[in-house]
Amino acid sequence: MKSGTPKNAPNRDRPYYGQSPAALGRIEAHIEEITGDEPPASQPQTMREELGRKALRHRPALAAGIGATAVLVAVVILGPALRSGTTARPTASSSAGASAVPTSTPAGIAQATETSPLPSTSADPTPSPTPWPTLASIWTPAPTPVPTATPVQAWPVALDESIDYSSGEMVVGPDGTIYIPGIAALDSKGHSRGGWLLLPDGHYATPVAFGTDGTIYATDQTDDTSDSADNTAVYAFGANGKALAGWPVSLDIGDGPTFEAGPSGSLYVFGDDGDSYTAIVLTPAGKATAKWNVGSDGGGDCGQVIRPDGTVFYAYSSSGSMDDCEIDVFGPTGSRLSKSPIRDWNDLTMAPDGTVVAVGYDMEPYSSSVVAETRVAVIGTDGQPAAGWPIVFQGAASDPAFGPDGTVYVAIAGVGTTASSVIGYDVSGVAKPGWPVSLPAGLGPFAGDDESGTPLPPVVGDDGTVYLAATKIDWTGSVLAFDPSGNVLPGWPYKLPQAFAAVGDGRDTWNPGPMFVRSTSGGGAIYLALDGEAIAVGHDGKVVAGWPYVLTDDDDSWEDWATMPDGGLIAIIQTPTDQGDTIDLVVRFTPGGKLVR
Repeated sequence: MKSGTPKNAPNRDRPYYGQSPAALGRIEAHIEEITGDEPPASQPQTMREELGRKALRHRPALAAGIGATAVLVAVVILGPALRSGTTARPTASSSAGASAVPTSTPAGIAQATETSPLPSTSADPTPSPTPWPTLASIWTPAPTPVPTATPVQAWPVALDESIDYSSGEMVVGPDGTIYIPGIAALDSKGHSRGGWLLLPDGHYATPVAFGTDGTIYATDQTDDTSDSADNTAVYAFGANGKALAGWPVSLDIGDGPTFEAGPSGSLYVFGDDGDSYTAIVLTPAGKATAKWNVGSDGGGDCGQVIRPDGTVFYAYSSSGSMDDCEIDVFGPTGSRLSKSPIRDWNDLTMAPDGTVVAVGYDMEPYSSSVVAETRVAVIGTDGQPAAGWPIVFQGAASDPAFGPDGTVYVAIAGVGTTASSVIGYDVSGVAKPGWPVSLPAGLGPFAGDDESGTPLPPVVGDDGTVYLAATKIDWTGSVLAFDPSGNVLPGWPYKLPQAFAAVGDGRDTWNPGPMFVRSTSGGGAIYLALDGEAIAVGHDGKVVAGWPYVLTDDDDSWEDWATMPDGGLIAIIQTPTDQGDTIDLVVRFTPGGKLVR
């Protein structure tokens, strides 16, 4: 092979073994430099390569002679192919009218009616979709692996394992680590953290809580675990994903225990020990500091919240029915604070300031799936509704959302000819000036579930803006935005260009509704998962530059998604392969809608 060198130029085509010792040294150094190069982290790798392999390692220069000649030939032939990023689609593995008003309305509060129209934008605020390359063009690997290179996985990540949603949903940790059920964790750059949360049997533990000190708590139990009550193992991992000393802790708490992070990095565990429902408090060192009974055996857990001071609000049903729960309150070591708590609650939620609110649903006598009334109440430490509560709504209402000033917001589905609405209360149960506000005729608060008509709660920004998706039965409609006084913000509502998408595969489909991305400037963006595209809408009601992202294949679908700590988006997209199968791709978007590669 000739290189076309000019006359009298150094002859680089002479055999390796015919070179001078000095030249041999230069060649060997050059071989080492070339073979030590790493491909850019953004280059996609083959879907069959393990997520847990390490970065490329430098290889020492080989000895002189015929063996070194072979290495030099390999570098000459494979080097350009390695750097070119040439890709080909691989063979993929399978994966799996008047506003609804509370029955007790304070005097002097104006009520909005269906004759109070909301302003709408005259032009469609959605720009033309930004063209994107096909998914295949960004994740398909080079057809020939590099024999001396250890691959590095980066975005997008092709999963060659089925996601085990029986053990939970995808979770994004406070540090940006992405935990996908049954699969190795991914860091924010898409690299595998194969050793994280690894159990002795080779499976990955499921994170259940993140301690305030950075501890990651996890368990080997899944939602469909049917093992006996004496084999529940609870694990703790440091911020580096490595198992901590003193763990795992074996707890006799039955199937399907629940977990809540407590103060000072502690973990509260609730479950049935065979005799009663039990609460256990564990330190980050794996020591139990408190244990007490919260109910009798055979009951049911309706939810719990823990205040920053360690006070526990626990909703428990002795009958096992999730619509017949009483709320008991305990101190950090199990001392009972509640006095004769009332029953018939369904759920608990807590505001950032520690205000605890309960929701209860009363069903129609002719149908156990139709809500007749919804009760909402702030709960005191005695387990009773605080003064001014509960507020009772006709029909279905959402769980509460909380404003930065403590306002409690509830979305209410209209009944009969009554318009749907959204209303804000102060902590004393008095409707705030400007509220409620009726939704446009024909629209109701988005439910986001194929089987439930219970509305999703409003979404409140860190500047107090209240966002609400208002839709028809086919999930088309608008997203509304109100200031803390109930006024519609300029530029809103935003008309949806597509219906909300049914997110999920291999389990019940759902849609999380609008997800607010907080920003230090006080504005932010709402992410919307729509049929065939994802959109970010800014505080001004306009689509954020760089969005929407349009799925590249008509058969692509959203399987799961969540926001990242930097304001970006992480999503799992199910996409078809050339072999007629499907594969799950984990993709990451910047806040500006750019696919991270």
